[in-house]
Amino acid sequence: MVEMKEHTVKNVQPSSTNSRVSRKSFLAASAAALGTLATACSLLKPESASPTSQPVAPDTGQAPAVAAGTQTGGGKLGQVLTRGKLIVGTDSATPPFCFKDEAGNWTGFDIDFAKELATGLFDKPDAIEFVDEKPSSRIPNLQADKVDFVIQAMTITMQRAQLVNFTVPYYRDAINLVLPKKSQYDNYTQLKGANYKIAILQNRDAEDTVHGYMPDTQVLQFETQAAAVLAVESGRADGALVEHPMAMYMAAQNAEKFKAGNQAFGPNNFGLAIRAGDWQWLYWLNTSINDLVTGLRYPQFSTIYKTWFGEAPPAPKPGSPA
Repeated sequence: MVEMKEHTVKNVQPSSTNSRVSRKSFLAASAAALGTLATACSLLKPESASPTSQPVAPDTGQAPAVAAGTQTGGGKLGQVLTRGKLIVGTDSATPPFCFKDEAGNWTGFDIDFAKELATGLFDKPDAIEFVDEKPSSRIPNLQADKVDFVIQAMTITMQRAQLVNFTVPYYRDAINLVLPKKSQYDNYTQLKGANYKIAILQNRDAEDTVHGYMPDTQVLQFETQAAAVLAVESGRADGALVEHPMAMYMAAQNAEKFKAGNQAFGPNNFGLAIRAGDWQWLYWLNTSINDLVTGLRYPQFSTIYKTWFGEAPPAPKPGSPA
């Protein structure tokens, strides 16, 4: 088990641009991601928010199968170029990274980043098909070759890297709490002990993550981050541990119900994940990410970043190593 050390991260205010969607659209998008027609005042239907204790079985029918022979005749890169579009795994309930607007269109930081990769391949940002998948289906869909890559606010870990290949990081993340608006607590340091309940997305490291910062706290695991937030709204949990930008976004879009913790913590890296073993595809993606984050296409990356996080990313310093 990796030893966890405490870090704090500066809060980033969400953008106030027109690209933000209304509270109604996010709630609807979260409900759609759980396969329900919940009303606009609910994130999910209540019965979908029950905590789960067993791994979630992947939905094997949710993504179109890619044609056979993907690892021959040019590998994945050759297959994508021949097909003429990308097929990308993501989800519709993790703002501001990936979600749908009121019209049902894909939007978010991860979505815009993926479109830049489509532009690099085909000179067309819309040469891309997004597959809505649950977090539990990210790795199974890659292993079954149903998507070309996953970009879904996915943290790079040593355990996951034994099952899939990760690119170099495209975003440095942190975690934070979504708290009830009227909560007497302001950050994770005040929620240590068996009397408190923390909701979190179900994953193999969930309990270690929570207990590394909030010892002895009760951990409630849910199938999506939206369901974890609903547990806070319904009073079943004292806080939901989510991505820091998502906590800030939820507090901004639902100010009458939620607030974000005033102290982000737990830095981690987001990367694209691909099916293991296709090195040419991995090299192309790494090259493209570096070109966007630190190279010639940095201006495009900077625009996307500022749109969703309210400030420009640190500019690459001339003469510094990449």
